[in-house]
Amino acid sequence: VSRAASRADRRGLVGSHDFACAFVHAEKDHAVLSDGLGPPGTVALLLRAMNGTRRASFLWAEKAAEVVQLGGFRRLKGCAQAFYNDKMDCLTCIHGDDFVAEGSSEALDHLDRTLSAGLDVKEKLRIGPRAGTQLRFSSRTVSHVPDAALALAPNHWHVAEALGLGAGYP
Repeated sequence: VSRAASRADRRGLVGSHDFACAFVHAEKDHAVLSDGLGPPGTVALLLRAMNGTRRASFLWAEKAAEVVQLGGFRRLKGCAQAFYNDKMDCLTCIHGDDFVAEGSSEALDHLDRTLSAGLDVKEKLRIGPRAGTQLRFSSRTVSHVPDAALALAPNHWHVAEALGLGAGYP
């Protein structure tokens, strides 16, 4: 988001993608018989990652990385969840089951096609000049302010915690 804000005079488009049932896209990397998923005494052979487990989160991130790299994006060495496409001059980052990206309209169109070809995209939004004015990414609101830049509003739960109001819903 900060990259787009600093380049707002040039293009300033930010896109986000959210995925339906993200973790079931990832296949298990080894067979696991899991007790407790059914009636007592039964076991299940998991063929897909099971949401809520650490391994599922890792496997989803690797599946998403595999798909985005098919679109010409390369993984950044310093941050395994960030990817850059030199030809499109487009930067994208994965956080959980959300993607956020910065680039031109053509670059974001390319990313849309890449992600939709390999994953079940539930929602995609854009903000910036000649686009929408607001999107949510990782429980934060990102707004496009015309003739200014982008504004990032923090997660309200974090603000409530910082003010000593507890970790519940304010």
